Amino acid sequence: MFIDPINSIKMAENIKNAMVKKDSSHKKYYEKNFEELKSQLTALDQDFKTLMNKSDKKEILVSHAAYGYWEKRYGLIQIPISGLSPSNEPTQKQLQQIIDLSKKHHIRYVLFEDNVKPRVADPVKSEVGAEALSFHNMESPAQKDIESKEDYISLMEKNLTIPKKVLQ
Repeated sequence: MFIDPINSIKMAENIKNAMVKKDSSHKKYYEKNFEELKSQLTALDQDFKTLMNKSDKKEILVSHAAYGYWEKRYGLIQIPISGLSPSNEPTQKQLQQIIDLSKKHHIRYVLFEDNVKPRVADPVKSEVGAEALSFHNMESPAQKDIESKEDYISLMEKNLTIPKKVLQ
């Protein structure tokens, strides 16, 4: 949810509306800030669309099924090693199917979220010969993000570099 710029616009608008309701004397301030953020998020959404439209490859190998929003919005096809929860481990038969599918699509990378490293993904990574890439899931900022004054937009722009590399 958090990695979908369009959903983020909806959340930001809901927050803006709640702030205006609570503090109507600053309505113009809230609306101005929302419009700036909406513009940035719309541009980010367009960057994702452009990337996906340019790429013939759509499949990505992910540590767990966390990218349904990108599948729905941008046509990305995730090959998840674990289920929606990283603790949902696949059976041996499912692992073999994931490995076979990854080889069929010439997968060279497996995406891990910064704060989630399911142990079952390592054997698949090794079997496929994939390189691990880290992705920010936007659930909570890491200390390094805070110290370097990262925000949603800058982190999502960094996230965009991952599919650019993976979908080559």
